[in-house]
Order: sequence, then C-alpha cells, then structure tokens
Amino acid sequence: NIIHQMLSAVRGRQPLVRQMLMGEGKTTVVTPLVVLLAATASRACVVCCPAAILEFTCQVLRQRLHSVLARPVTIFSFTRSDEVSDDLYLRLLFAQDARAA
Repeated sequence: NIIHQMLSAVRGRQPLVRQMLMGEGKTTVVTPLVVLLAATASRACVVCCPAAILEFTCQVLRQRLHSVLARPVTIFSFTRSDEVSDDLYLRLLFAQDARAA
C-alpha cells in the first residue's frame, strides 16, 4: 500500500518518490493520511504542491486535520533563492511545535 511505503520511508529517513495519476486521491486521501501519521512533536511534515492547487490542498488539509484534530495548516511561501530569515525560521519552529501541516 502506498501509505505504508511512505510512512516506512519517513521512519527510515529514506527518500521516496511516487507518481500517481490524476484522480487517484493524492490531495484528498494520501496527503492527509501521511501528514496525520508522519508528523510528530519532533518532526514537521511539509507538503509541497504546485501553486495551481495550493488553495485546494490547504482547504482539504484544514478540513481533514484542523477541524477534527485541531492541527493548524501553515503556508510558507518561498523560493530556492530566498534566504531563510529569523522570522521564517521561527514560524517553522512554531509550526513544528503545533504539529502543523
């Protein structure tokens, strides 16, 4: 099962890339489950997605995680060329402490 493979990779600190076709539940099923099961008090779970589906992805994560488990969904907007500011770093630490998605 794809979710077990992803969680195993997370726990083993191994990279894993999976390609899924449109309509197979990447945003609505797989991502919320992996975030729910992989995020811990010491490990943040970061979801990267294309700008075109950012709003939808956040909406799904908020519905699945925040309303039921009171886990916040935080958006960090930056590029590879951006320097990590103190503010961004502190926001990341806060998100990790809150077990945010």
